[in-house]
Amino acid sequence: MPRYFVRFECQLRVRLSTYDQLQQASRLYKRFTSSDQTQPSFVVYDLVRQEDTVRLPNGLGIDAHITATTIGKAIRQSSFAANFLVDVVTFATQAEPSRVNFVLAYDATPGVERRELMAHNSLGPALVSRPLKEYLLQPILQAANALRHEGQSSAESAERIDRIDRAMKWLRKGVGETAILDEFTAYWVGLEALDPVIRPVQRIFRTCECGKPVDRCNHCGREIPKAEKITNALEGIRYVMEDALGVRKEIFNRIRSMRGALLHGGKGLGAPELEVLTAYIPHFRRGLIRAICLTLNLSEEVTTELVLPDPRRMHSHPTQRLAEFVTIDGLPSLDEIDKQPRIELNVVKKLQLREKNDDIDENHLCTIREINCRLVPEIPRKAEIISDPFSGIQVR
Repeated sequence: MPRYFVRFECQLRVRLSTYDQLQQASRLYKRFTSSDQTQPSFVVYDLVRQEDTVRLPNGLGIDAHITATTIGKAIRQSSFAANFLVDVVTFATQAEPSRVNFVLAYDATPGVERRELMAHNSLGPALVSRPLKEYLLQPILQAANALRHEGQSSAESAERIDRIDRAMKWLRKGVGETAILDEFTAYWVGLEALDPVIRPVQRIFRTCECGKPVDRCNHCGREIPKAEKITNALEGIRYVMEDALGVRKEIFNRIRSMRGALLHGGKGLGAPELEVLTAYIPHFRRGLIRAICLTLNLSEEVTTELVLPDPRRMHSHPTQRLAEFVTIDGLPSLDEIDKQPRIELNVVKKLQLREKNDDIDENHLCTIREINCRLVPEIPRKAEIISDPFSGIQVR
């Protein structure tokens, strides 16, 4: 079975070397070897950046050897293991975490002449923005400020604005997340913060003269029977998702059970569950936005315009994805960090305003140079530019 080399980089605030050792040309590294051939063996080392005359730590490089049937499977399997390794490092050091970025992979099977190589080359930060519309901002600020003012003399209004504050923070967190489970969790927790105030019925325990707790509606004072209390759990979220957004009852119940598995240590989430979450993430983001609008009593016109857009974000830089075949003289071992093939990219970026809408196009002219390997001349390389689908930019 083929053997592949895969390289990752992570801007984790951790270093293996002392500052004196970083000034030396040779690299220190830690090796993690697996006896299971289907699991990768790793070499971890310091990434270094030059500041004036001093070499400083700049995260960790992670190189892997793994046995797999294809280069794509090798990248996926070693990525999972590399992320777990970074999780362990974060757990052990409490250092600020960072995303694990794929850099390069190639066929490292001994005796192969033409080796498949894939690489991701960052093209630098993109200009990502969205115009701020005052006619949307103004009613939000007016409603929030009015509620905050009422909160100075009303405990109910004070709790309401506190829950809105928390829900907005969870929305901000969710929009900025890179992982589906983290994004879903943020939106759901934001919805739970607002759940009691979306629907007036909630669990309030009062004591009767006989000493027995009684549940009553905080809206009309009616006593709530036990059977009715059970159906009111998360009724506000159910109202927003089913009635306002049209999510089917069976889908909501399935996602709700996934939420229990995710947040309360229940059954694990497999590929089918992740597919459902991925498909319905936009509904939960829009559900949280609509719940905030309902709590602020915003107009339907304002609510609709806030709910409809996709988020504008750039989780990662635009990237050139490269696929080619190369030859390597003297296949390096996993420990020979600086002898591994790499791609040097010279990028010239040109920006152009779009004619029909208020945005820009980014054009990239990329000059590619292979180092420690040579391109097989009769097989053309394939290069394309990819970007975050929510960035709103068009790249070439």
